[in-house]
Amino acid sequence: MSAAEEPVQIQVLGGLAVRHGSAVLPLGTPKQRTVLAMLACNPGRLVSVAQLVDELWSEEPPLSAVPNVRTYAANLRRSLAKLVPERELLTRVQDGYRLDVERSDVDLFAFQAEVAEARRLVPSDEVAAVELLSGALARWQGSALTGIALGPSLSAQVVAAAEDRMLAAELYARLQIRLGNYDEALPVLRNLLITQPLREPAHLLLMQALHLRGDHAGAVAAYAAARRALREQLNIEPGGELQQFYQRIAAHERRVTHREREAGPTATVVPARTGQVIRSFPPLPRALPDFIGRADAVERLLAETRRASGVAPAVHFIDGMAGSGKTSLAMHVAAQLTDRFPDAQLFIDLKGHNQAESVAPAAALAALLRQLGVSGSRIPGDFDERVSLWRHELASRRGIVVLDNAAGAEQVLPLLPSGPGNVVIVTSRRRITGLDGAPPVSLSVMTLDEGVALLASAAGTQRVAAEPDAAATVVKQCGHLPLAIRLAGSRLAHRPTWRVADLAALLVGNAHRLVHLASGDRSVAKAFAASYESLGEPARRLFRLLSVHPGDCFDVLICAAVTGFSMDDTTAALNELLDCHLVDEVKAGRYRMHDLIRQ
Repeated sequence: MSAAEEPVQIQVLGGLAVRHGSAVLPLGTPKQRTVLAMLACNPGRLVSVAQLVDELWSEEPPLSAVPNVRTYAANLRRSLAKLVPERELLTRVQDGYRLDVERSDVDLFAFQAEVAEARRLVPSDEVAAVELLSGALARWQGSALTGIALGPSLSAQVVAAAEDRMLAAELYARLQIRLGNYDEALPVLRNLLITQPLREPAHLLLMQALHLRGDHAGAVAAYAAARRALREQLNIEPGGELQQFYQRIAAHERRVTHREREAGPTATVVPARTGQVIRSFPPLPRALPDFIGRADAVERLLAETRRASGVAPAVHFIDGMAGSGKTSLAMHVAAQLTDRFPDAQLFIDLKGHNQAESVAPAAALAALLRQLGVSGSRIPGDFDERVSLWRHELASRRGIVVLDNAAGAEQVLPLLPSGPGNVVIVTSRRRITGLDGAPPVSLSVMTLDEGVALLASAAGTQRVAAEPDAAATVVKQCGHLPLAIRLAGSRLAHRPTWRVADLAALLVGNAHRLVHLASGDRSVAKAFAASYESLGEPARRLFRLLSVHPGDCFDVLICAAVTGFSMDDTTAALNELLDCHLVDEVKAGRYRMHDLIRQ
């Protein structure tokens, strides 16, 4: 297919975007974006000037409203003509405008079509229906039309789209439960309930998934969370289905407890080293089989663990920019310590880089206690009592705790054990201060040799070794960043006809290089975006303006000049970027931005 024949792709599920191949349409002013959103949500249909005026100024439109609408439409027509010169995409018809694209080219309508087809398949082919729903849900990059000023029409469409998304997520979870894939259903339901805590069908499905996978205490806790949300926000009790299912679980727990009381306690694991009887625990996430480089960091963390005093746990901090391999390093080190800390290996993703999803310390403690085998009925509701129980449970054990993606000291402090027989590894995109422990390991990018070795592990050793210069170019274009190199290697691995030089040529000098550093739902851009979203607005403004600063390095005076901030405000914003690893300090008072972050 030639570039001219490629369809125009319009995204509304998340921020508004229009793409043709690798080219992206500039969206213009906020009101012009609203006009484009109205046209995109009505593909192939006439949208009258009156409708656009009502959407832009729902109460008191100015006298210049109609001319303004025509100006916005004319600007869009010119931009679309530059994006796709071979076709006229925006047509003036009667007293309005029509965006001439297929409904399937707009992700919202493609999503709706896929869900409708999945529903049609459910009676005959549930596996195919699940695959369709998985792809449909993956289209969502955030709430519909994020960042667009919504009038009455678009607001109604956004609400309807959100309801469609929830129904699709619940259908996906229901089918996965029916197929016995409980672990596939759980994250979808938990993510749904974060934003919709009053949705009883999702609560019921969550309880069913937990109960059927054997986590009966978790199912009871899920019911308690549903009941608490409904009582606190609506002052009502859960509906009949939720209550009936809870009663079934409670009856099951009573029967199990009765049988265990009659049979007596059983041992599940007996460590050969001590002979102490302990419970079994879920294993740590799998360490990378091809872990490469970071030898100094690994040796330092292992040595500091060996040197840890006998009066407090060994606490290690690993920080670095998004995609630098913090979690991989933590898991690699933890895997080498399991023999020395055999009584528990615990892991939790604290999601600290996403303010909306960040795990509260109380919830993290509950999850960690469950990993230790503590039943939900034993976990106190009082926060201080929960901290005490956590530290008591670990006091007599030798265990490893990995706290991944921490937001800061306030989130981490309650999760630190007090016993000397434990090691804690904390990873974060931010520099965490205010906690006792060894000095942090701040990960930089990889060396060229490490980067080439990582590329070879993903794309094939012989293939990369045959083109060493091209491989080095790919690593340099990836900014020596592990995530980018892995994604580039994945792209090569799935394109067996490409040479390494083909990928290098695609990346060199490409203004849209980040588009090619993605695979499925993983991308360098998405990783960076999460770090950006956590910033305050002054730091965001400085970040955006630094991207167009022509020099390679800058100082606080340059930052103040481009933002217009006072020196104190500029210093605060710059320190925030530095703490989030969105800029590096190359020497005292001199800073630079990684090439991919600048893009």
